[in-house]
Parts: sequence; structure tokens; C-alpha cells
Amino acid sequence: MEWYRKTQSEVEDFFLVSAVQGLDEKEALLRLSKLGKNSEPELRTEVASLLQITVIRNGQKQKISTQNLVNGDVVVLEKGDRVPADLRLIEVQNLYIDQSFFTNEGLPAQKNTLPLLQATELRKQRCMAFMGSFVTQGYGKGIVVGRNDQTELVRDAAFFKQRVKRSLQKEIKRMHDLRIVVNHPQKVTSLLLSGIVIFEIHTTNESILSLIRHLQMIQGIETKFILPKKQALHLSELLGGEVAELEDHIDFEKCKNAHFFFSDKKEPWLSRLGLLYSDMRKNILLIGDGREVVSSHDQKIVTMLFGMNLSGQAICSADFISPRESPLILKSILYNKIKHKALDKIKK
Repeated sequence: MEWYRKTQSEVEDFFLVSAVQGLDEKEALLRLSKLGKNSEPELRTEVASLLQITVIRNGQKQKISTQNLVNGDVVVLEKGDRVPADLRLIEVQNLYIDQSFFTNEGLPAQKNTLPLLQATELRKQRCMAFMGSFVTQGYGKGIVVGRNDQTELVRDAAFFKQRVKRSLQKEIKRMHDLRIVVNHPQKVTSLLLSGIVIFEIHTTNESILSLIRHLQMIQGIETKFILPKKQALHLSELLGGEVAELEDHIDFEKCKNAHFFFSDKKEPWLSRLGLLYSDMRKNILLIGDGREVVSSHDQKIVTMLFGMNLSGQAICSADFISPRESPLILKSILYNKIKHKALDKIKK
């Protein structure tokens, strides 16, 4: 059904729900027992079972497992949330959603609640939020109109098969559209298959939490940060991750399990830390702020620098990209691992 063409009242009437009160708890349990759990095929079961979302039931906000979401649930979206089902948006406040894995848009899409008069492509359905996309900014509410095989993520299988078969050249063009300069096309596949990402860029705690959630928790990519001492210790205490001080004679065993690093010295550490991790038999992506010229002849190590006029100094560089934007761009590149495996096969 073309939910983007329906008004809020039409959607409420169809699912017998009030946007203010949400579903009655008993009705939600009845629908869950009848329709089964909500699931996303791209997520491992152990990861999906940990994800939660805020809904309105019996007029109250409450956190529930995304697996217990049912059609008609009123979902509350906030920055950092993963959209757990297809939603018809009914309230937005400066809401932006990264849906680039559907539409190849370079930037998050601004959302609204206005119904459309005619059929249109996904990219222009601004009153919809699709399963698997991410809220990058703002606040919103939406009614669940599709779960499981009712979602665009699953239903439009032909579209995704077509995306999986994209050539490496088209992937490089997409990176160019994101204002990322590719100086070593042979390493793009290694970039997309990164198993470890090490950051040495100035960014906020909020961005770091978002990266850990989306890259490490959901994608299984080890995510590590070289930070100022105060920030590293604070995040370590907040998240429970291990912290390590970088010293001239530091060894791999001390670094192996750490998530956050700091050094009392001001010189960059990115390339040295990357070499320490190079024996882990994983593709490594090094993200720097341009203070250090990072290069490697190892096919499994890829460098990306964010800053100005760096295109000659890195495998991939992004001119005029701010620390605030770069994590969002990185998530866009690394999100869909099925696509990455396909690109690896194409290369072979």
C-alpha cells in the first residue's frame, strides 16, 4: 500500500490506533502473537535481540525490544536511532534520516509529514522512514505500517540485487559524489571490507557514541579512537571500554583490547597504532585529520584523511568535510556488508 499518499487520520483509522495514546498493551500483545516477531534480515539475531526503540502505548512512552514492534505501534525517533520498521511519519521536528543505502543520497534526507498526491520514488517519499535507516538529527514520531517482508528493505529485493551487482567503478563514483577523492582504486574493496577502524580526528562524544553503536554494535567493525586524555578517560568510564596510554615502546598486547587511546605527547599516533594492529588479519581503515601523512603498501590497510587539500596524501581523502560530517559519511560507506562482499567478488 502507498502509505506516503495517506493522511495521518487515514493511517490511524486503518490500524485502529490513536497517535496520542498509541496501542493498548493488550492489543499490542494480541497482534504480536498473531503476526510474530519483527525482524530485519540484515542483522544478526544476537544483535537484533539487543536493540530497543521507544514507543507510545497506553498514552505513555516506553522502551521495548524492536522484535516486539507490531503494525500500528507509534514509534518515537531520536538522533542515533535505527529505524526498526517502515513508518508513516506523523510528527517531525528538524528530522533528518540517513537512507543512503536505499537512495545513494550523499547527505541525510530531511523529513516531513505531508502526504503526496501521486506515486513517486523512495527518495522523494519524505513522509516515510524505512527500516534499516538511521536518524542523524532531530525528533519524530511514526506509525508502523510495514514489518518483515512488508518493508521496502525486503520487498524490493530486485532493487537490492541490482545494487549488489554494481561495479567497483560505480562505487568509486559514489564516493566522489560524497566529495571523497580516491587515489588508489584497488584499495576501495579493502576499505569497504574494513574489520577495524581507528580514528584520530577531533569529534564530539555524541559522534563517537553514534559510531560505536552503528559500526561496532551493529556491523561488528572494531571501532577505536585516539583522543585527548580527558575525553578518553570519560568515555571509558561512561561506556566501560578499556583505555590505554600510548607510549614510545607500547606493545600490541597492551593495545589489543583497548577502545580508547590517549597520549601526553601531541604528535600523531595513527600510523604507528595501525601498524600494531596490522597482524590481526583484518582489513584496517585509518581515519586521520590531516596532521599526519599516513600511507601503507599493505593492501589490507587503507587510509582516509579528512581536511583541506589532502588529495595527494592519502588513499582516500575528503576536502572541506568537517569532523561533524565525516562520521556520517563513513557510516554511509561501511553500512551494507552484503554489497561489500559482492564488490570483493567482482574484483577477483
